Amino acid sequence: MNVLKENRLEDKKDENTEYNIRINRIIKRDGVKEQDVINRMNNQINDKKRIKKSDFVITNDKKELIIPQVLYIEKQILKNCV
Repeated sequence: MNVLKENRLEDKKDENTEYNIRINRIIKRDGVKEQDVINRMNNQINDKKRIKKSDFVITNDKKELIIPQVLYIEKQILKNCV
């Protein structure tokens, strides 16, 4: 499950860009065809539902740094453990 703060998808363009980035990463990583990736993604829970169920969301879109997001999550988790 994704972890960090609220996801900041301001508009449909951002969603499409993120979707395309994910598809290209999977193609490169797994060496599969685009349609295979799309079919696989269509059989998974959609992002909006996944985010709604998540306590935290990490945005990995090259716009936000990941380490500060992880540190924020750690701080929030530790705060809730005390």
